[in-house]
Amino acid sequence: MRWHFVGGIFATLFGLFYVAVGLLMLGTMAYYNIRYGPIEYSHGRYEALDQIALTPKNITNGISTLGVGIGMSAAAYCWFKQKKRDGTILFLLSLALAGITAAVIRNM
Repeated sequence: MRWHFVGGIFATLFGLFYVAVGLLMLGTMAYYNIRYGPIEYSHGRYEALDQIALTPKNITNGISTLGVGIGMSAAAYCWFKQKKRDGTILFLLSLALAGITAAVIRNM
């Protein structure tokens, strides 16, 4: 079985999912903040709109999700072209990006 092909298919699916979620997160924040004016963080009073408030934490989360998706898609492209080492390095770098940004977001 051609494992680079199977790995490329799964990485493409996960990459496209991450890209779609990142674009949806950033697009939702932009839409609601343009339509209804700037949405401020509630500081624990009413937390329903905290996920779409324009805070550095939310913007960093959306950008990192988009970056991980692009990295996984690039890794899948390398695996389809049978450049296994390049694809593995890109995949590990995208996972490292996800871990680093998760740690940064947790400390914000």
